[in-house]
Amino acid sequence: MGSASVEYFCSVKYNKDDYHAEIQRLENFKAANTDESLHYDESTFCFPAYVAVLGYYDTNAYALVDENEHTIHYIYISLVRKNQLKLDNAYLPDGYTDLGNVNGQSYSICSKL
Repeated sequence: MGSASVEYFCSVKYNKDDYHAEIQRLENFKAANTDESLHYDESTFCFPAYVAVLGYYDTNAYALVDENEHTIHYIYISLVRKNQLKLDNAYLPDGYTDLGNVNGQSYSICSKL
């Protein structure tokens, strides 16, 4: 577990071809030294998401995909109090409580390392 608070948010608007290429990259992504893929989630976020980490050791790492706008929002949050986030709460996973916790959920595609 780390000790530094980190909040990273980057939105990229792609042209149609580049958007679909990036979706393919996300779909085929594998964690280093494992066979674990990003978890595709259509229910926990405001957009469909490709999730690497959710609530694991107070960390969240995911990409939200807005197909209508060809935009992908890349998000990494670790040890940040909810009331200190600059990120719009709409982009948080349902159940985000505080310091990276997500009610009852904790997984990482790298947890087998």
